[in-house]
Amino acid sequence: MQILINQIGYQKDLPKRAVVQSASVPTATQFTLLDATGTVVFTGTVAPVGPVAHWHTGQYATLDFSAFRGTGRFVLRLTEGEQVVDSPRFTIDTGSMALRLTSALTYWFKGQRASGEWAASDAAARFQGPREGTWDVSGGWFDATGDVGVHLTHQSHTAYYNPQQAGFSAYAFYQLAEQLADGPEDYAVVLRRILDEANYGSDSLMRRLVPTRAFIKSVDRPDAFAVVSDSRAMAYELHHSSDQFGEAETRDAETVTDLNYETSFRAGGGTTIAALAIAGRHYYPGAAFTQEAKIQAAKDAYRYLNAHNNELTNDGKTNLVDAYCALLAATELFKTTAEYGYLLQARGWAKRIADAGTSFDGTWWLAVDQDMPFFHPADEGLPVLALLLYAAVEKDAAAQAAAIATATRAMTALLAVSHAVNNPFDYPRLLAKNDPKDRLRAQFFFPHHTAAAPWWQGENARLASLATAAFKLAEVTEDADLAAALTAFGQAQLNWIAGCNPFDSSMIEGFGRNHIQYHFGQREDFLNAPGGIVNGITSGITDEGDIAFVRGPEEGVADNWRWAEQWIPHVSWALLALGQLTHLQQKR
Repeated sequence: MQILINQIGYQKDLPKRAVVQSASVPTATQFTLLDATGTVVFTGTVAPVGPVAHWHTGQYATLDFSAFRGTGRFVLRLTEGEQVVDSPRFTIDTGSMALRLTSALTYWFKGQRASGEWAASDAAARFQGPREGTWDVSGGWFDATGDVGVHLTHQSHTAYYNPQQAGFSAYAFYQLAEQLADGPEDYAVVLRRILDEANYGSDSLMRRLVPTRAFIKSVDRPDAFAVVSDSRAMAYELHHSSDQFGEAETRDAETVTDLNYETSFRAGGGTTIAALAIAGRHYYPGAAFTQEAKIQAAKDAYRYLNAHNNELTNDGKTNLVDAYCALLAATELFKTTAEYGYLLQARGWAKRIADAGTSFDGTWWLAVDQDMPFFHPADEGLPVLALLLYAAVEKDAAAQAAAIATATRAMTALLAVSHAVNNPFDYPRLLAKNDPKDRLRAQFFFPHHTAAAPWWQGENARLASLATAAFKLAEVTEDADLAAALTAFGQAQLNWIAGCNPFDSSMIEGFGRNHIQYHFGQREDFLNAPGGIVNGITSGITDEGDIAFVRGPEEGVADNWRWAEQWIPHVSWALLALGQLTHLQQKR
């Protein structure tokens, strides 16, 4: 029996919960909280839960000590017969650990900068495939522990699962700066480093601008051990398959044009436009490009994609993922320029998202396509966040209310599906199909067999994105009970990432304990760095209803990247979640 906790610590005025994991459901009815002197300072009720899905990790109960508002170092204690079980010692504070974590995550990004020999190569990068010429695409951040490529997205051969990568990361830093603008004075120095990272990112994005069009999508180095200058190039992606795990299935059936190298709204274009638009509001000394140049680039790219997006998508049509990325772009353009036309555009995108709501076997859910529910490996909270950011600037009361209503309906549906089964960790379940003709199912983790297969991985970015959305809606809603439920749900996602999970593993390097390390086959030199967040926990390798966290090579798993590789969307979303939580507390 063990007590699983947020290993980084709790804040005194926020929900505080731990989970008991054991071979059988605990029979104890009460638990105690002891301070550093061993004095009992709080007594609470044990809430038995039982097993979860097909998880092989045991049975569960929860311990809620949210009502305790003290600070210091503490231990949770559970007495089961003659057995006394203590949690590891943990901290309850007023936010200092959140500040330290924000600082560390920001530092991690600085370590991911594609500088040195990579920048030298990228300053005159060539194209893979038939496109001719060279381009200065220097800058950006390495995508992951084992991927020194710089990508705006790397799944544009899929219609539904494009992750938002380098462009969104730049946007996240600017958005974080605005979240913290009215925050505690303690963030003043960290805020300058946040703006430094934001400016570095937006300068890098400017070098990817294709005049009169949008942006170069990806700089790749397929062979991790090849000479940098020989192997690094701007990559294209085929429309219907990927070469990420070998030769693409449709390589001989598709014609590669210049557009295969460039972004649609959902392939990173929308969030890159948003990043450049918001950059126009933030002066920073030493910028390589002026604020005016960034605004103009955002306007030009938005105009082009608004007219030509379908030509750049893999299936020739605009869907929900395009819509929420475009909504973010139009909203930030309106906030920066105050041009009413962008507000009208944003209003149209928001309505498109609202119109995507439909019934799946009696459950209201957003649809990404006909008969296809929206679920995402990294950015599931982004449509809600985009709607709420838009609602904050909408001038029409009815349109504003409609956007908030759609966001509320999406989050309440998520809470209902998540709470419909035993779920001691408050993990967000999803409605999933492998394709529109497949059987609908609700499950805990991103499926193995989607159009993105064989790509699937742990979903810490997804959790942090939903935490961000939950905290943002909790700030906006007038329903106090819903606000409380959303705050607890969002905190639960951060708890999971910080160690309150069945593997008792903090997934933030340098914070907590039991960190997982990345094994590239038998090699151990693709090292994770402090402040980075690994992919995380997945469903079982052979059973979607089970749970897995593979710590190293084992039978059937030569490379544990799916669980152990650090990836920039995880850290981007965690920063936004922490910033939004701080902003929520300031508003209360």
